[in-house]
Amino acid sequence: MMEYEVVRKIFAYQLSAFIEHSKNVFIAGIPTGATKLAKDIAEITGFGIIKMEKDEEGKIQLTSCLPFGSMIIFIEDVSTQRTAIREAYQKIYNIFDVEIAPYILTVIDRADSDENNFFVKNGELVNKSMTIKSLVKITPKEWDVENFEFCPLCGMGSIPMSPKNPAENWNNFQ
Repeated sequence: MMEYEVVRKIFAYQLSAFIEHSKNVFIAGIPTGATKLAKDIAEITGFGIIKMEKDEEGKIQLTSCLPFGSMIIFIEDVSTQRTAIREAYQKIYNIFDVEIAPYILTVIDRADSDENNFFVKNGELVNKSMTIKSLVKITPKEWDVENFEFCPLCGMGSIPMSPKNPAENWNNFQ
């Protein structure tokens, strides 16, 4: 959904309206889905951008430095279990002396709970609660792929698919 610039820019303008900070702000897009979206938000707001990438093992790595005392705002395209957000939060929080906004901006929040605690600085529990500000909140029904009999779609012959493999999923439709 983020590959289409016009759609991405619409989301960027809408998410920018949620931003509550204005000084020394840097936008951090969770790789890889929110990288371009974060860049668009930074351009719209005039804020700095933090560059992050995933390494060969799929771990988030920072590829830019942050000034002391910066305010970081995390951007995500689709948030489900918040795993990547927690990883990026811990990476930045453990390395830099910066402030992290008490909210995360996401286009779609798919989480099935309101568990939004982020933790661990130098091995110590921080347990900072974060608000998720999303354009859309939806909790789709999910079934355990091992128990096909509980999924009505699988009962009709549908094949279980992982949201982490969209290219592979499209092949299953052919």
